Amino acid sequence: MLRIVAILHNPAGSTGLIGKFLDEQPEVDFRVLCPLAGDPLPEADTFDAAIVFGGKMSANDCPALPP
Repeated sequence: MLRIVAILHNPAGSTGLIGKFLDEQPEVDFRVLCPLAGDPLPEADTFDAAIVFGGKMSANDCPALPP
């Protein structure tokens, strides 16, 4: 079984379509952790892969590039 952890930096965040897809895979043990919500980070050898999500900021936040 493939063990994958997703790390969210915002408790209000979401794993989106990636999380939905991985949840539906029977051969994947998928877990979501949020250190800001108090979840401890696992040891490096606990999972086979990690997906680290960023914050809610976006490249589209600024309407124009500075001159």
